Parts: sequence; C-alpha cells; structure tokens
Amino acid sequence: MKKFTVLLMLICAGNLYAQTNKTITISGSLPDSMAHAYSNKPEIWFYNYFLPPMAFKSNYVTIRPLIFKDGKFKVTFVPDGDFAFFKIDGIILTTPMMDMLLVRAGSNVVFHSTGNKTGYFTGKGASVLNYQLWLAAMMHEPVPRKYNSTWDENYIGYHRTQSKKFFEISADTLQKHAEEWGQETYDLVKTYTKSCLNTEYLAILAPPSILRIDSTYRRLVLSEVTMRLNTQFQKGYHNEALLKYDFAYILYMHTALTAFFRLTMNERNPPFAYRYDYINNHFQGVLRDKLLTLEFLLDFHSPGIYDYLSKALITIKDTSSREILATEMVKIPGAKAYDFSFQDTNGRTLKLSDFKNKSVVIDLWFNGCENCIVVAKLMRPIIEHYRDSDIVFLSVNVDNTKKKFTDGVKSGLYGDKAVRYGWVGDLGLFSPLLQYYNFTAFPQLLIVDKKGIIVSINPPYPINNKTTKEWDALLHTALK
Repeated sequence: MKKFTVLLMLICAGNLYAQTNKTITISGSLPDSMAHAYSNKPEIWFYNYFLPPMAFKSNYVTIRPLIFKDGKFKVTFVPDGDFAFFKIDGIILTTPMMDMLLVRAGSNVVFHSTGNKTGYFTGKGASVLNYQLWLAAMMHEPVPRKYNSTWDENYIGYHRTQSKKFFEISADTLQKHAEEWGQETYDLVKTYTKSCLNTEYLAILAPPSILRIDSTYRRLVLSEVTMRLNTQFQKGYHNEALLKYDFAYILYMHTALTAFFRLTMNERNPPFAYRYDYINNHFQGVLRDKLLTLEFLLDFHSPGIYDYLSKALITIKDTSSREILATEMVKIPGAKAYDFSFQDTNGRTLKLSDFKNKSVVIDLWFNGCENCIVVAKLMRPIIEHYRDSDIVFLSVNVDNTKKKFTDGVKSGLYGDKAVRYGWVGDLGLFSPLLQYYNFTAFPQLLIVDKKGIIVSINPPYPINNKTTKEWDALLHTALK
C-alpha cells in the first residue's frame, strides 16, 4: 500500500511539474504617462488554437483581466499544446496579423509599453514575441507608390519583389534565433512569417473590386494565384503537427482560394457548393479540414449548407475542426433558436419564450454603425407592411454600455416606431445570444418562426424588388 501511495504521489508530482513547465506567464507595468493609450478594462485573451471567426467566442478564448497593483499586472495561462496565441485587448499593439501573437508554452515574459501601438518584451520566450513585433513594424512601413493605376500590370511584379525582399530580411533575422528557439519553433515562425507576407501580398493584388475589370492585369493575378495554389498541391505543408498552430498559413490559403473562386466564377461570393467541392477535391489532411471548417464558419447562412455539413462531419478527421463544427453548425436554419434574454428601454426582460405563437425578426446594431442605420431604413417598409401580423420586430443594441443603447433609441435611427427595442446587456459582444450565433460584425438580422425554429440567419438586405420578395417568402414561412 505504501509503495502504491508513493507511486501515486510521484505521478501527481510529475503531472504538476509538466503543467507548471508549460505555464505561460505575462506580466508588466502601466506608466501613468501611457494611461491614455489603454482602455478602461484591459485584458489578455488566450487561444489554444485560432481561426478568425472564433475571435470573440467565449468557449474558445480564455480571458484574463489585467488587475493592476502598484501599476503592475501578472496573468498566467496553461496551454493544451506546445504553443498558443494571445492578444492584449485594450492595449493596442501592431502585430503581423489580427492583433495576435504566437507564444511558446513555458514562456515567462514582461511587457514594457513604449507608447500607443508599441512596446517590447523581456524574459524567457521574449525573442519570439519581439520578432513578431519587429515583423509587423516592417510590414506596415509606408511603401512608395510607383504606379498611377492599381490595375497597372507592373504593380504585380513590384509587390512580388517587395514581399520577397521582406522575407529575405526576415530570414536573416530568423536565422540569428535558430539555435535559441530550436527547430520546431524556428520552422513554425518561419512559415508564419512567409504566410503573413503572402496574405498581405494577395490581398493587395486581388481586392473584391478586381471583378469590375476585364484586363491583362486580372488574368495575370489569376495566373499568380493559381501558381501559388499549385505549389501547395505539389509540396503540401511541411509539418502537419505544427499546422494547428499556424493560422496564418490557413488564412494565406483561404485568401488565395477566395481570389481564385472570385476570378474563375466572376462572383464576389461564389456558391458554397463550388467552394466546398474544390477544397475537398484538391486539399488533404489537416489543411483540408481547417479550410473546410473556415468556409462553414464564414458562410454558415448559405442555402443548402446543412446538406454539406453532414458530408463534412464524415470527411473531416481533425478533432478540433470536428468539435468546432459540431458546436457551431447546430445554429443553422431549421435548428431551434436560442432563447435570448434582452432588456427593454424600461429595464424589463424580453425573452423569445415571451412571444409564443409569434414570429420574431431581430435586427442587431451598435450605436454609430452607418450600415446599421441603412438597414434599419430599408426594413421600415417591411415592418409597416407586416404591422398587423403575428410578427414581432425587435431592434437590439449590442453595445456594452446602456447609455449607447438609450442614445441610439432616442436618435430614432435604428428602428421604426412599431419595433420593440432591446439591449444585450453590459457583456456586449460576449452576451449569450451573440456568442451562440457567432455574431461579431453588424448589422445582423435573424428570423425565427412561430415554433421557435430558425428561418434565416442574416438574410439578404431588402435593397430591391428581388430581395424584398425574398423577405416576403421568408416571413410567410415564419408565419406558418
């Protein structure tokens, strides 16, 4: 019995050591002179793995508030794997991509702010973070404009040369850290660097406005994008075990695919079926699974998407991708709607369950959103037309302060006199409804039928006769 107890204690001690050895610690201080550069409630958001639509999802992010004591803070996080991502929310830092920084497990760093959007780290693992800040500064340096037209054919070669130049400079800097970081970290950061540069390069070459032109420039861009996709098909990703941490490479491939789909289909949003089949047929393994998952998350309101979801759950093998789809995709048309809870202008609670035998249309907005004002105006004729029906129209504010909600209501810009106003509460983007539907951009519209079933998530805005007829069809379905 004594031997068993000793063995158990050794196992527990070993597990505790392994956990402690992986703990990421970030500390720092806030000089009074820098107070203007910070929000009222700065936080550090940690992610074990990351895809853009997950940025504000509470079940994928661990949030550590920065509690200052004598001007200093300290937070810790234990990642699941060898790497993680974090962003300092409320303390703006210029990073290579989406405010995120890649960090190694076991890092123990101190953040030093040197001004708005600038700073540096010291301590164990600091060089990986400082390299990313250096890369971001280089990427965001102003580049002299050499061509009068965006569609100048020489524009492509110029930016290709710039991207190649940046990577050569980066490669020299990376090499200096190779021995310190070890092979795994070096390989990951190198690929991450190249992906960030390539993503920016393609985004510059192929903006959505490229569909307006039919020229040699457009054909050259398609050739460039096709070449990059073919390179991936032939070589693959160098280390699948690291791919789950390399969201920059996944975004690079997604950017290339988006440009390819638009240019070959001549549509800003090509059909989901075409995109799904292309990715499924041309990619393999974890990369295919991540790209398919990203397509679902970014376009979960597409018609017929449910049919492809059942296929995807058979095809996709990556565990994290399957978990994401299983969690997120139950929220598509035909599924049961989330029983929301809002506050009205008098502080009373509004719930979906309060509107039994009523259809509900929810318009989500934030104060100051110009597009939200436009959509509210477009919705007024529909609201008037269905005024005496069994449809309840809710105009719901997503700001995290009540004043912004009440000011928006008083303005009269975000609804009609026939709507009922609601507020998600001081959680804002982290309120249960927005988390459930993964709503992170606004305006958003949601239609629920009399039985509490989702009819449509983010239906087309009623901007013309065609889309107004689509609204009529959706509302007739909701009233059945």
